[in-house]
Amino acid sequence: MAEDTDILIVGAGAAGVAAAIEAEQSGANVKLIDQLPYLGGAARVSGGGCIAVGTQLQASMGIQDTVEQAVSDWLGCNGVDDEPWARYYLSRSLKEVYMWGEDRGVLWEKLKSPEEGNSVSRRHYPFNAGEGLMDSLIEGVKGRIKWMTETMCRGLIMDDGRVVGINTSNSSGEEEIRAKAVILTTGGFCSNLDLIQEYAPHLREYRIMEGSGEGSKGLGHVMLKEIDAIFPHLGEMCLYCYATPDYRDPTGKRGLVFRQIHENIWINAMGRRFHNEVEYGADKGTKAFMSQNPPKVWSILDERMARRAEVVDPYYREGGKVFAERVKELFDNSPHIIRAPTIEALAKKIEVPPDNLSETVRDYNSYFETQPAEDLEFGKPLEGLLPLTSPPFYAIHFLLLARKSLGGVGTNFHCQVMHKNQKPIPGLYAAGEIASIGGCHPGYLGHILGQCLLSGRMAGAWASNEAGYGEGFNL
Repeated sequence: MAEDTDILIVGAGAAGVAAAIEAEQSGANVKLIDQLPYLGGAARVSGGGCIAVGTQLQASMGIQDTVEQAVSDWLGCNGVDDEPWARYYLSRSLKEVYMWGEDRGVLWEKLKSPEEGNSVSRRHYPFNAGEGLMDSLIEGVKGRIKWMTETMCRGLIMDDGRVVGINTSNSSGEEEIRAKAVILTTGGFCSNLDLIQEYAPHLREYRIMEGSGEGSKGLGHVMLKEIDAIFPHLGEMCLYCYATPDYRDPTGKRGLVFRQIHENIWINAMGRRFHNEVEYGADKGTKAFMSQNPPKVWSILDERMARRAEVVDPYYREGGKVFAERVKELFDNSPHIIRAPTIEALAKKIEVPPDNLSETVRDYNSYFETQPAEDLEFGKPLEGLLPLTSPPFYAIHFLLLARKSLGGVGTNFHCQVMHKNQKPIPGLYAAGEIASIGGCHPGYLGHILGQCLLSGRMAGAWASNEAGYGEGFNL
């Protein structure tokens, strides 16, 4: 049967759109499908931050950064086995992520303070967050690529060991789509609690919430397991610990991530602080959370802090626009957020020792009287923060939330999917969060979105090369 297209891409997030851009520029005909009704995937509802080294924005802020420094930071978190991909990505991040995005209308407008694992600020945020990033990229190829939304991929079509297309279904019925090469950019599995528990059995002792994009269901993982692809680091993922159940979700599985509440303090079941709350990320913050026995954690904040809180979810935020009334609705109605007029009353409601919590808050507030640069117990920087003094007081029940996959299907540096026999599966490529390039972690903390863009471009170029277009991803 003749092919319906040269390149068929499954998944229209950051990696899928980047692959489509690269394949179309190579001269190939491209068809892209996605199960969601919109384009952009999980990237569209993200903050849009991408790691890049040696940029003009860094220079304008007096930040000196080098690839060697960035590689050292990366390996300090993930280990030396990740050096091939770490060095490959970071040495290309300036030209092939940052400047490539600029050339397509992405406006990199800000850097935040160094986040966990990074010795300097290098995560670049675009105007209007992930929505602005994806809108700019999609606009550049609109009309030149066939997009099919609300279309499910039901399985891969094999012919003599080669992937030659997929089976799909949508409101119009079922259809086979044939192609010279297929690229899977279906994202992670962190919005599928069943797969989280299957792939990461070591986490079953904790209550884990789903927390990625609504399309991150691991469908690509399931299809690839059926054809015996290899999966390094499959059970590893980025867990957030500053989230609470979404009370609007009838399944009780989905969680909500909070931002802009650095002034909060975290307490355990004994009503005591146990960590520097500014280090809230998936490395230090999550490890501190998981070290508590029992792993029961509350975030304590006052009315001033609650009014500034942001929630990372499309219902509460669209791009850079925060829906403050909906956030207030959450604080007013969620059974997982407790409110009381005094700290003592709050302690009784959340069943922690009132004397302990009162002493904890009193000790924390005392720092703002003596004004040290950081708190004397955990080293939390206090500049710009406020004490907990404005009633009513709130306690947010924090639980672990699965945010990003840190392992996936094994690929080589041409993004070809690798079989368990250590050979590439002909006609099949993968990129983005689903993929582990060269057997390395696809997502050092803070790096994953930029990697989705670069690996998507690589997959699009090499798949097109196999289909007879372009020279591959040569730099």
